[in-house]
Amino acid sequence: MTNKDTQLIEQFQIGDRFNARKTNSSDESCYQAEFIGCIPGQCLLFRLQDLNGKTAKIPKDETLELRTVMNGEIIAFQSRVTYLANKPFQLIYLDMPEKIFSGNHRVWPRVPVVEYINIETDNGKLNGPGHFRKGRIANISLSGARVDASEKLGNPGDRIKIQAQLSDDQLMGKTIDANAIIRQTGNIQKQTFQKRPPWVSHGIEFDLLTMKEEQKILLQAYVYEQAKNQKYPARKH
Repeated sequence: MTNKDTQLIEQFQIGDRFNARKTNSSDESCYQAEFIGCIPGQCLLFRLQDLNGKTAKIPKDETLELRTVMNGEIIAFQSRVTYLANKPFQLIYLDMPEKIFSGNHRVWPRVPVVEYINIETDNGKLNGPGHFRKGRIANISLSGARVDASEKLGNPGDRIKIQAQLSDDQLMGKTIDANAIIRQTGNIQKQTFQKRPPWVSHGIEFDLLTMKEEQKILLQAYVYEQAKNQKYPARKH
């Protein structure tokens, strides 16, 4: 582990939330890992729950991949479970990772999806605050998404709120609830056989500062699951 990796670990705060998944089995479930602390030079301490908030059962020697967003960067590493304690509460000991990946989340893959969503505008310029509309997410990343709607939701700099009930098999019934800022807009090219006006696309950036930790973990789990299943190449945005 390099000095940079050690410095990153030193920035971990008690209560920080990570997205976790197993790497050594066919079980592709996602987990929420809460950072409890560390024994310097020896191990990291976590509590692990499934996405329903129940204590996760992880065997000793299982290797976990953990990811989070910290200071605007993706932090990711793999680590092996060395010890399990269940009393008075679950405590998982992970060995110190050999390498920690960090990178700007703006160059993370943007994954094509089709998720129908509810959108609340709050700009007061078009139809007033609290105006709800239907739309769809056309692609998504850890920092933002392309949202398509039948009419313009606002102008660059305006704020919206989206609610997306996920259709992914692993996360069925979960809802991403996020505030976002419109960064750009543009008409979707109209096909010659279409009678309706073209939809409007909106490039939005998630407001990660106001997003709850549970929602960040759910967003991470969804993006990783879609990227893994579809295997689309990364695209900068």
